[in-house]
Amino acid sequence: MRILNPERVIKHVDGDYDPPSETLPDNHCYCGWYNGHGLELGRLHRGYWMPLNRDWLYACGEVGAEGLDPADLMRRRYPAKWLPGRDESVWTPDVIQGAQTGKFHYMWFDTQHTLEAWVRESQRHQAWATRLFAERRPRTPDRQYPHGPLEIHLGRSAAV
Repeated sequence: MRILNPERVIKHVDGDYDPPSETLPDNHCYCGWYNGHGLELGRLHRGYWMPLNRDWLYACGEVGAEGLDPADLMRRRYPAKWLPGRDESVWTPDVIQGAQTGKFHYMWFDTQHTLEAWVRESQRHQAWATRLFAERRPRTPDRQYPHGPLEIHLGRSAAV
């Protein structure tokens, strides 16, 4: 990377609230998952961003919403204790270590009653939140702030 693009700022880890420079903050914005985290969702939708000092570049170290892995992958690779038993209607993603869908879905979609339904609705919400961030962020009304990188978490856990 340093040979092909020597101007690029490289961090060994992103999303740690440790900016690569004093004028490029490492913001996190999970308002599509943790209600109101970083910025109110309605303000993001209207094109606003978090407050910054004048003339600063800005990046977003993390945005995202949890989407469960595909059901066929879960059934093949997950430990049995994470999967539904005979009665899927009582199963929730709370049994999956580190998963947040069971705790946070109430703000975004109805409780589901099968593994496939949980996967479908969590992925649908994740796609919606990802699209919102990707489409709205470049439209910020404060055009004096050039945009930096955006890291989207698509993994099973939005905060991991």
